[in-house]
Amino acid sequence: MIRSGRSVPTLPERPKIPRFPTNPRTTRPTRADLVALAGLVIAVTIFFAPALFGDRAVFTWNMDLWSPWTASADAEDLARPTRLADCARQFAVMRHIATDAFSEGRAPLWNPWIFAGTPFLANFQPGVFYPPNVVLSLSGMSVPDQMSWYLWFHLLVAVTGLYALLRRFALSAGAAAVGAVVFGWSGYMAARTGVPTMVASAAWLPWALRASRGWFDRRGGASWAGMAASLGMSGLAGFAQIFVFTAYTWAAYGIVEGALRRPHPRAKTWIGWALAGAVGLLLVSVHLLPAAEFMGRAQDANQDTEMLASGTLHPVAAGKFLVPGLLGNPVEGSNATHALTVRNGYYHQTERSTAVYAGLLPLLLACMVLLSPGDHRREAFFGALLAAGGLLWCFDTPLLAIGKHLPGLGFSRPDRAAFLWCAGVSVLAGLGAQRLAGPEGTGTTRLSHQLATGIALVGMLFAAAVTVSPGVMVPQRVLEIAGEATIGRAGVWSLCAAAAALALVTLRTSARIGGGAFLILALLLTGADLGRVAWKMNVMQPESAIFRDATPGGSLEFLAKRREAEGPFRVIRYETVRGQFRGVLPPSTGAPYGIEDALGFDSINTRRYRSAMHALDPATVVKRGNFRGVRNAAALSSPLLDAMNVRFVLAAPGTRLPGFATVHDTDMAILENAGAVPRVRLVGGVRVFPNEDAVLRAMSHPSFDPSASAASESPIPGLTDAPGGEAGAARVESYAAEAVRVSVNARRPALLVLADSHDPGWKASIDGKVVPIHRVDHLFRGVRVDPGDREVIFRYDPPEYRKGAILSLGALLALIAGTLAWGRGTGRASSPSERSAPS
Repeated sequence: MIRSGRSVPTLPERPKIPRFPTNPRTTRPTRADLVALAGLVIAVTIFFAPALFGDRAVFTWNMDLWSPWTASADAEDLARPTRLADCARQFAVMRHIATDAFSEGRAPLWNPWIFAGTPFLANFQPGVFYPPNVVLSLSGMSVPDQMSWYLWFHLLVAVTGLYALLRRFALSAGAAAVGAVVFGWSGYMAARTGVPTMVASAAWLPWALRASRGWFDRRGGASWAGMAASLGMSGLAGFAQIFVFTAYTWAAYGIVEGALRRPHPRAKTWIGWALAGAVGLLLVSVHLLPAAEFMGRAQDANQDTEMLASGTLHPVAAGKFLVPGLLGNPVEGSNATHALTVRNGYYHQTERSTAVYAGLLPLLLACMVLLSPGDHRREAFFGALLAAGGLLWCFDTPLLAIGKHLPGLGFSRPDRAAFLWCAGVSVLAGLGAQRLAGPEGTGTTRLSHQLATGIALVGMLFAAAVTVSPGVMVPQRVLEIAGEATIGRAGVWSLCAAAAALALVTLRTSARIGGGAFLILALLLTGADLGRVAWKMNVMQPESAIFRDATPGGSLEFLAKRREAEGPFRVIRYETVRGQFRGVLPPSTGAPYGIEDALGFDSINTRRYRSAMHALDPATVVKRGNFRGVRNAAALSSPLLDAMNVRFVLAAPGTRLPGFATVHDTDMAILENAGAVPRVRLVGGVRVFPNEDAVLRAMSHPSFDPSASAASESPIPGLTDAPGGEAGAARVESYAAEAVRVSVNARRPALLVLADSHDPGWKASIDGKVVPIHRVDHLFRGVRVDPGDREVIFRYDPPEYRKGAILSLGALLALIAGTLAWGRGTGRASSPSERSAPS
């Protein structure tokens, strides 16, 4: 170039970073991919190895702490680690129910074992028709083995999905592996092994994002199917809130990805993208429609902003971004998270909700790429948006008031959005590792290096303060529960991790080590940092100690024999000591032994059932729809329990109650309720009351006799409130989850009462003729019968299940058709910036 008579040298062109090809025809796995993926598979397998190949199972609760199992436990059994009872009270029980149903050749639609019966499929969390669940249920594996392999599979889905996403972003295999490790062993994933559906639903997010990127790159059938299938799998996996977050994130990513491209995608691309999302949602219809109907009757169907805000992170919990053990360790018995409350405290802080740690080195890498994104501006922008969105949703910010009005976001705990934060940091960490390992990693990103240094120093100072003066950094109540020594040790570990992260970044930016060595060391440091925390949370139990066989001569065998001889009945617990570490056959845990619990443990139950338990004994009602045992001994004599067919009261060994005969007393006391009426009965009169509160008051009064009459909120044609003598006899001929057959010999027009929960999905027929079911006794099903011998059949056939199944099947066919229709794609990139050189 000649200017003013002088020659001006031309600046050399900046070297291009090799990018992973986006053309589907050239995206076959390389040797580096095979090595990286093999390493991830090995790491996940080692993490769960004692459960996959030994005598252990991934099971976060020690059942030997509860009666009747504690009677046969020794000191070593009682000392086993434990941290989350939901695993035993809910998720293992649901897997038992589903496995039994599929082995009998039926779909598990109804759960007869808790709450006098409750919808099972409509609960959403069992993930009844989620393909991995169906396969495991039919595999012949024990339930503990199913849970272990389920978690192994989904952690593998999560890490390989994040790896594939970052490779689609044109990152090297090493940088993509760094991001995958961050996501797989982040605090969110590590803390949720006791709530496996949360891991499963979140695991499909990176696959949905990867398919979306591929769609905007090439518009191929594989990418279109990937978007729809990933969204569908996230929903079918069973955790509704994580699915909702995943769907919104997928939508946001598509909008960002398309809006920032030049030229903008064509209308055909946007239409195909929207159709994939619609098909993904429709795939979940078989779960979604029954759940939507059920939630309309649930006790927490509508939550106000105050309730939602209580499920956000306490400001003190923000310290766990840098020091994961700041609030103690539940496995060591030092968990102090519950000492913190937000707003009205409806939701309390837990070790799971506050598990937001994503590693210290990943934070530094994320900050560096945000200041210097290089060729990955669009990807860095979305990674930051993802992390920031998850972070803002986790705290009590104005975003809650806005989000509450968006479909699907106005329920349950907002802090579960922590998985979006972890996913965002994972993406940014991978991008940062790529940037730092490349030519720009040395000397050209000084500002970003200074920011990373500053953040590392802040982390080190915070960790040092926690180590030296924990009482200054956390409230006194937290310090009393967790212990100064425990919090101090956590500070030391974080101080070391921050120093190591800063040292590694400095070595690379000062060109003391090469890019390849940096990636290897980054993988090792990130794995060690996150793995140490995750391994503590990965609690396992001996398979033999998980719902072990009933002890000969023990209480479980006694109850099983009585049920076989007498037909169905219910039990209830009498508890004087509170706390999940103690208890007698805790809620829902009787189901694997065929024991029906009048109470139960589940995140969803109806408002009516809650009001009935509150009328019985307010102490039984726990927030979020769960129940403890009866605390007031006088409540055990209520006619409410007689009407519910509660035949036995379970209590700690040696317990005696006035008016109850002790019929068994070994590993727990079993007291018989002589006033319990049979599961089915004929009554000649129906007492009508103006509303449900009046019905409950009448049923709670000592004068109420459930064997003589029933209580109703509306008249039943042909029946009066006068009992009028003996009505006849009724007997259960067969009793299954979704079908009950009753023989009736009525002496006059009467009401057949089945003491099982009324639900609109139940249908009844008398001698083959369909008849209406009336709600009686506040909760139960009633059918009017004429004189004579009759056969009454109750069947559970919810219309929402049939509609949902048809829609899901239609969506599956649309998925296949769409995949074939879109074919192999356009064969060219959507924009010139997407054409890249082979790696």
